[in-house]
Amino acid sequence: MSTSSKRKRVVLSLEEEKEILQVLERGVSGRSISEKYGISTATVSDIKRKGRTILDYSEKWTQEGGCSNRRIMKTPKLEGVDEALYAWFVQKRAAGIPMTGSLLCEKALEFNWRLGADPDFKASQGAKAKFKRRHGIHGREICGEKLSGDQLSADAFRVVLHTFMEEGGYDEEFVYNADEAGLNWKSLPTRSLVAHQRTMTSGHKARKERVTVMICANSMGSHLHTVFVIGKPANPRSFRNVKKLPVVYSHQKKAPWNEEYLAAQ
Repeated sequence: MSTSSKRKRVVLSLEEEKEILQVLERGVSGRSISEKYGISTATVSDIKRKGRTILDYSEKWTQEGGCSNRRIMKTPKLEGVDEALYAWFVQKRAAGIPMTGSLLCEKALEFNWRLGADPDFKASQGAKAKFKRRHGIHGREICGEKLSGDQLSADAFRVVLHTFMEEGGYDEEFVYNADEAGLNWKSLPTRSLVAHQRTMTSGHKARKERVTVMICANSMGSHLHTVFVIGKPANPRSFRNVKKLPVVYSHQKKAPWNEEYLAAQ
């Protein structure tokens, strides 16, 4: 009876196959590569033979935002639907529109109908999962200010500021920027990891306790003003027995924070 054990099947990612192609170009032997990656020399030869296909496929998915650790070089069954759905997804996210799994499935059915692809297509959860895996799509919290920022105005202001500093002979050290932000100091995370046995995740009502803060520093980062904080109560209970605060504190209930308010402080 043979004591030799059967070789464990190793499935390489596209990134690893690309590495092997690069090593082969440097003249490293197939045997050395097979020992390093735990694959047979026949697999190394097969990768070398399919080199052009591997590189083209990897480049395609990289350009479309796919995963570099993808392990199966396989096009989707409904390639036209897949391409249309991903193009639509990218367009909507660029516009700042939130995407959900159910919306992807709904749009996949629509594209399948428009393209007349497959009358039996169901846009199942499995199909959605494969689509997300192909294109490296995953859940993440949305940051609202990034997409709503006025880039054109920001670019124009840079030009105006540069001209103003040059004409006035101002040094960058004396140019300051101040910005305000809301600090939800009792807010809990909106997402959570849960055990796989749980089918539902208990939530909580969002707490609205917040203060407004203003941070100001010069453009060199060498001088930071004391942080200015505005809360609702004039004398918060948490300030009892506190002789010196590390911030400048003021209070107002609903009045707007504007130049007049700051000048009065």
